[in-house]
Amino acid sequence: EKGEVVEETKVLEAIHTPNTKQIVGEMGDYPILFDKRSQTIALNASAISKEIAAGIIDWFNLLNKKTDVSFGYAVIEDGRGEGEIKTSAGWRLKVKLTENIDLQFAELQHLLVKEKINFNSLNYIDLRYLGKVYWQ
Repeated sequence: EKGEVVEETKVLEAIHTPNTKQIVGEMGDYPILFDKRSQTIALNASAISKEIAAGIIDWFNLLNKKTDVSFGYAVIEDGRGEGEIKTSAGWRLKVKLTENIDLQFAELQHLLVKEKINFNSLNYIDLRYLGKVYWQ
């Protein structure tokens, strides 16, 4: 009412992004997992299943050794075995971490070699449904 400017800032959503360069610099070049599930884990208990851990390691090795795509970090939001791999280039791979990794990777290789995709504007590649690949 006095003509003063009143400014109010509200944070609607905070998004955490792991600093992969710092983590790799401190710990070495290993697969990084960002677990978005909100769960309490008991001391000395497993945070993820062996199958999910093995899937993340498999994807890390396949991408870094057999493609030019650099593995940034993996994200899981539930325990169903699906996840996202954030690449160092900024785009994502939506994958199943617990099944058919070799078939999903073969579809990715076909896409990388045969299709003319503009990786500068790529948002994601979805490999979760065998025989069908979606990308945006």
